[in-house]
Amino acid sequence: MSLKNKNKKQKGITLIALIITIVILLILATITIDVAIDGKLFDTAKDAVDKTNDRVSQEQEIIDEIMNEWDKIEEGTSSNTNPGGENNITGEDNNTIGGENNNTGGGIEITDNTPPIVNVTIGETTTNSITVNVTAQDNETGMIAQPQYTYYIKESSSSAYQQKTTSATSSYTYTGLTQGTTYDIKVEVNGDEAGNIGTGTIQETTGRVTSALEEGAITFSNKTWSGGQASVTINTNTSYKIEYQLNRASGSWIEIQNGETISNLTHGTTIYARLTDGNNAGQYTSMDIQDLTPPTGTITINEITAESIKVTVTAQDNESGLATSGTYAYYLNAENTAKAASTSNTYTYQNLAQNTQYTIKVVIKDAAGNEKEVTQTATTEKKGDTAAVVAQNPTAYYGKEVENYGVIYDDTAEATNKWRIFYADENNIYLIADDYIHADYAPDSGSYEIYVNSTSYRLSMNNVYENYTGAASIESTFANKWLSAYYPSNKTNTNTNIKAVAYMLDTKIWNPIYKNEYAEYAIGGPTLEMYCASYKDTHPSKYIECTANSTGYQVRWNGGSYANSISGVPKDEYNSIYIKSDTSKARTMWLASPSAYDANDLMGAHCNRQCGLPQL
Repeated sequence: MSLKNKNKKQKGITLIALIITIVILLILATITIDVAIDGKLFDTAKDAVDKTNDRVSQEQEIIDEIMNEWDKIEEGTSSNTNPGGENNITGEDNNTIGGENNNTGGGIEITDNTPPIVNVTIGETTTNSITVNVTAQDNETGMIAQPQYTYYIKESSSSAYQQKTTSATSSYTYTGLTQGTTYDIKVEVNGDEAGNIGTGTIQETTGRVTSALEEGAITFSNKTWSGGQASVTINTNTSYKIEYQLNRASGSWIEIQNGETISNLTHGTTIYARLTDGNNAGQYTSMDIQDLTPPTGTITINEITAESIKVTVTAQDNESGLATSGTYAYYLNAENTAKAASTSNTYTYQNLAQNTQYTIKVVIKDAAGNEKEVTQTATTEKKGDTAAVVAQNPTAYYGKEVENYGVIYDDTAEATNKWRIFYADENNIYLIADDYIHADYAPDSGSYEIYVNSTSYRLSMNNVYENYTGAASIESTFANKWLSAYYPSNKTNTNTNIKAVAYMLDTKIWNPIYKNEYAEYAIGGPTLEMYCASYKDTHPSKYIECTANSTGYQVRWNGGSYANSISGVPKDEYNSIYIKSDTSKARTMWLASPSAYDANDLMGAHCNRQCGLPQL
């Protein structure tokens, strides 16, 4: 022990002895004074006693302060200077009182009550987690070999910490946290060699999940339609997961992979989508499934009569599909009110005016409410039997008397001829007078008048041969339809036979004298093909055949040999549209076909004895 320290100890012992002596004297003085006062021995000196007691109290306070300092000396924590001395009593080198050796007075125990220093730092912060790293050190007794770390956390707005875990690991990740929230983190470390526990704290705020409204955070592909339903693909350029809902943005959300497709979407559906870290979600975005494309369609006219038009609408919609009610609205002309609105794609407009053109309008609606207007025009037929109607069922019409056909010459009160339907195709009805048309009804063929026999008024084809010049343009006339396939090329348009045929088929000279309201054209007489077709329709069990050779037409009647004209119709098959009984005005029904009998003759139909008539 150094001399300096030894002197310190000696001074300390002297001080202690002095203090003890003072204490004993004060105790004795206090007892004596109290006895004297209680016994009233010094009544006259009471004031002096009071002053003495005050002094004793002051001395007692001094003693208490000295005793308190003494306790600190024992603990080795005193920083005050010793009264009457110049050195600090620290207990650094002295373990005893009153000497160098531990054989006088009680020993002073050296203890470490200082906790370790704990430092907490942030490792990584996400939207739902915080990772902390912890270091601890002790400058007194030092840290134990394997300290224990107890981790606590609380929201900064809360009062109480929650303990998460205790481990020997100096790093920990708090998970399941709320985004955008400030947390207080506390870590207790146990500890140093003296068993002290150190505490460290830090404060950190979690991040926020990316808002789906940010550019590229969530993107929707263009919708594709199939069978009235749409599909949409969802993508994100972030590492977050995607969640979606349909038609609402609350409640349970459905997780979907990046680049996955949502199907079976209908018009009016809204997709809500957001990003999530598994615990928190960002702001959502949305996409409306809308069908803005109108349907397509066309109108087909199915059937027309004098009073009605039936139509069919062909429509489709590749997006939401056609509406399930009120799909088709049918309008007529400029009317603003629909005639009908239904799911049927067929409709018949009725109570229409005959021979009138109408604009048919149909508005097609899809499931999304989009509309498409399509139009078509159609003209009602004239009342009466049309060519198209007759051609569909000729047997029911051939020989039928009609009122709305005729010739101008008969449009008088004196008219005697009754007109019957002889043949029909899609364009025209061919009529035959109940009595043959005589010469008065025949148009002029040229510069000469039609020759009429003065007694019989029978039309003579000789005049036609001489005067008719229309055959010069026969290749471009309607006659070509009947002649080109049967008449050989070596016959020229100067041939009398060809002239006669061209005359009978020339619509330019026959149309003006016919009532042409229901037919496109008129001709002077039927062709052999028309005659045979008409007869077969009215006599299906009978046999008639027409053909042609190098000169012209011929016919085979009732299975017999070929003839150059039609005659000998059996009496039981008599029908005035094929064989006439009155020959006073016309000897023969001229057919607009060249006869194979002679180059100058036309094929004719006439009666003979089998009709019960005179031989002609």
